[in-house]
Amino acid sequence: MNRFELRIEASYLVKCSPQAAYNWLYEHRATGEEMGRRLTEQSGILEYLLVHRRDPLIDLGIARFGKSPSAIRAVFGRGDIGIRCAALSNPLAGADWIHGWLDLERLCELLTTGTNAEQEALIKNEFLRDEILEQLLERVELFADIPYSKFRQFLVWLGDNPRMSKPYDERVLDGWAQYKHERIFKLAWELAKTIPTEPVYASVLSSLLSRTKVPVNFENTHSAIERWRIEKPDEIERHPLESSYWLRSRLADALKADDDLLNSDDSALRLSFYRRFDPHGYVEWPKFIEKDGELAFNAMLRNDNLWRSRKLRYWLSELAWVVPDPRSNMDAPNSYRAVEDGYFRKHHPEWFRNEDNDCGDNPDAIDPGIAEWLGEKRRSISRERDEKLGVDGDDLDRVDEPEDEPDYSPHGEAPDSTVEYKLLQLIEDERVGPNTKGDLRAFLNDYRAGCLDGDDEKYVIALHSRFRDS
Repeated sequence: MNRFELRIEASYLVKCSPQAAYNWLYEHRATGEEMGRRLTEQSGILEYLLVHRRDPLIDLGIARFGKSPSAIRAVFGRGDIGIRCAALSNPLAGADWIHGWLDLERLCELLTTGTNAEQEALIKNEFLRDEILEQLLERVELFADIPYSKFRQFLVWLGDNPRMSKPYDERVLDGWAQYKHERIFKLAWELAKTIPTEPVYASVLSSLLSRTKVPVNFENTHSAIERWRIEKPDEIERHPLESSYWLRSRLADALKADDDLLNSDDSALRLSFYRRFDPHGYVEWPKFIEKDGELAFNAMLRNDNLWRSRKLRYWLSELAWVVPDPRSNMDAPNSYRAVEDGYFRKHHPEWFRNEDNDCGDNPDAIDPGIAEWLGEKRRSISRERDEKLGVDGDDLDRVDEPEDEPDYSPHGEAPDSTVEYKLLQLIEDERVGPNTKGDLRAFLNDYRAGCLDGDDEKYVIALHSRFRDS
């Protein structure tokens, strides 16, 4: 910005409305890139002019988006709790003593007498420098005297800091910088070897490590896992999935996903395997549900390796229908659709670009042995479902025409088949629960796409008969 442009901007900022000044600050906001260099003189002058307007909305804008350390310090000192939290979440709050606005004296005061909201804003600041994070995780220097209750709270907040899952920017070739960046992850994981093995710490650490990258060369993993086998036998019966269980499962992510993990006597470790195994090395992976049922399936839903190809996604979607479902809630198929639409299609659309249709019913996509096993499983489940409904499965092949029943199509359209007609009636029936209606809508979409399974079609007809006769 040259001299005359600076004059124009300055004239605008001293005359504009507070909202316009706030918007200007947002458009010129700090992004974190400013932390490694000194502020330009022009930005400091312009924010100095805004500080002297002493308007609460402008002060909030400076605290939240400002680039001038002196300007942020000024509004922090006179601001309310909202302005102070905004200043502590500003990228420059995490910068070093030269480029940042938060000096050592203010930081010490904040850690000892600050409000929970202020401390939370600071600990969750993505740009908080590594020096402070190291001291927190090692509980030294600035954090040496904080009580354990506050230390636990800091760790909970730290789990929500994006820095804990942020990979190193490999465009910058700096071995020391990369080591310092990765060291934060290792210090967090090392806590599993030192902090008290109590349920409250298991909960805190499970939450933190689930959002922290697995460090390189995490040593003595097995001994760390053994420390957290703290459930009592009677507790395992009542609450088999305690925080210590999930913590062990996360710690196992530092181990190789191999046969040793698959054959572990601890299902927490097996879940780690299911989340990460390579399906090309375990061609009969759908049979894992025979051992761990729905737990195994839900873990496999998080395995990126099973979503990268259409063939493997097809296997996984078929597997959803044979997961043990004693209450007929169809949780597994619903979970599959939720994960597919809510995560993988959004985060990895490139994996789905070459699909011919949404059903993925390629007959060559399933290994013959696995296809036979899945088919028998589905037939067995269908027979059990028929028995619960009190319907003879052999009679379901016959489809009766509707007898003068009203059209429940939401758009007043005449259905083009008996199955579609029954689906529309069931969806409109007030006696059908909301979860079942969600499944029926999915069946309707599958039917119209031409890929509704025969067993599902029989289930729809049987369900329709039950409600019609009741």
